[in-house]
Amino acid sequence: MLNDDRAALNITVEASDSLQTIAEKINATDSGIQASVLRVDDQYQLMLTAPSGAGNALQISGSDPSLAGFEFNASSFAGVTETQQASDAELKVNGLTVKRESNEIDDVIGGFNFTLNKDSGGEKITFSVDEDRGIAEQAIRDFVDAYNSLYEAAQNLTGYSKDEENNTVRGDLATDGTAKTVLRQLRSLMGSTVPGVESGYNALTNLGIRTELDGSLSIEEDEFKAALNDNFDLVETLFARNTESGNNYVEVGVGTRSSGVVAGSYEILITQDPAKGLITGDVLTATEFDALTDSFTSPLDTSLGDFSFKVRVNGTESDTITLTGTYSSIEEVRSELQSLINGDEKLSAARASVDVSYDAATDAFTFTSREYGSSSKVSFSAAGADIGQLGINTSLSGTAGKDVAGTINGVAGFGAGEVLLPDLESDAYGLNFTVLPGASSQGAFSVGFSRGFAGEMNNMIESMLGKSGSIANREENLNDRLDDIATDREDLDRRMEKYETRLMSQFLAMERIISSLNSTGDSLDGILDRLPFTAQK
Repeated sequence: MLNDDRAALNITVEASDSLQTIAEKINATDSGIQASVLRVDDQYQLMLTAPSGAGNALQISGSDPSLAGFEFNASSFAGVTETQQASDAELKVNGLTVKRESNEIDDVIGGFNFTLNKDSGGEKITFSVDEDRGIAEQAIRDFVDAYNSLYEAAQNLTGYSKDEENNTVRGDLATDGTAKTVLRQLRSLMGSTVPGVESGYNALTNLGIRTELDGSLSIEEDEFKAALNDNFDLVETLFARNTESGNNYVEVGVGTRSSGVVAGSYEILITQDPAKGLITGDVLTATEFDALTDSFTSPLDTSLGDFSFKVRVNGTESDTITLTGTYSSIEEVRSELQSLINGDEKLSAARASVDVSYDAATDAFTFTSREYGSSSKVSFSAAGADIGQLGINTSLSGTAGKDVAGTINGVAGFGAGEVLLPDLESDAYGLNFTVLPGASSQGAFSVGFSRGFAGEMNNMIESMLGKSGSIANREENLNDRLDDIATDREDLDRRMEKYETRLMSQFLAMERIISSLNSTGDSLDGILDRLPFTAQK
């Protein structure tokens, strides 16, 4: 039976292609099929290997008689040898039969993975899975020890301590306001309730973790053990991020901007459900189709006519898609249509795909885009002469999808497909809400968000150590002051140089004056002896 969850793989084979070329074309796709060329008895053969699982069984058809030797389907398989039939791994869990495509089982028991190594029918294996609370307990104890070490070191840096000789020593950051603020914030966080956790354990003190007078933390053992043994889920809620939704049709997600979300409860009202684009074909008119029984009275051989078409999905037009097989039931046609459309190269490249369904009440196929939103649309842009027998023609009118619409705390959100985003300026910005059809019928409801103690502490550390954090700002201010000091030094050097130059000029001028005075003094020396009418004793 065709697996319509698997898109059809289409390979164009040229007349000049060798087996190796064909293998390379297959391996170049992302279908999961591996091709290789083997030499067997002096002949070369093409071997194809599909992923494990019954749903991945291969069926090969060719559109040209020259490719008949490669065909492997219900009507043509003489030239191909099946060396290993596809099958699922099968096991029973608590009496229920479980089948999976792989021997790696990771979705049967939540959080538990195991591998099937051999068939052991009748052999029963019993095991139990318990939470490893010891890891959580040790992590909390390690946190308390690490905080106490940090707090002691910070106290010594921002306060006063005694050295080995019992002398009082002032810390290097004793006068730094930023360092003291950081220490106060850390201490405050240890005793605060966690925003968004409205019941149960919402503070470290609920676990028996106490803040002592000196600011360090201690653990009250009996209370701590009782919390881990009796209320482990509440302990997890206290420390880890948690989201809750009061509407089963709405899932709360956390985006990359979650650090800015204000923890707490938000009221949401979905005013428009998301919808997918779709188009419904006309009533089937193939002579082999019996509308009363919704079945074929004889096989439909599409190779006898032009059963080709082009489909446009979400704005991307496919290449020409052609049905060439023989089909015995409506389900086979439906499955083949879905597989061929989703296997089209252009649609696959654009990540556009559809689900094809058949409605017995209208005797028609419906083609529904797998995307929600206003850009979700399906239409037919070309139709062969005979594809109309299956209800496909270019005159069909489809229905476009819809984006979700709603409000968060009374403020309109932004709908993109099935995702509703809060307003950029709102407290909820950073959350996202994935909405399924039917959510609007539930009326207003609440969602809750808590980043937990670990998240709140991480936010605080980020506010301290981040690029725009308090420590970075303090470093920037100190660097700015150092730059200012360097500038002041340069200004002082220039002023000193000018002052020195001025003093030198004044000193030289003074020297010239003194030299002139000395010369004048020398010329006056003995002048009295040379004056007439003077007498000496």
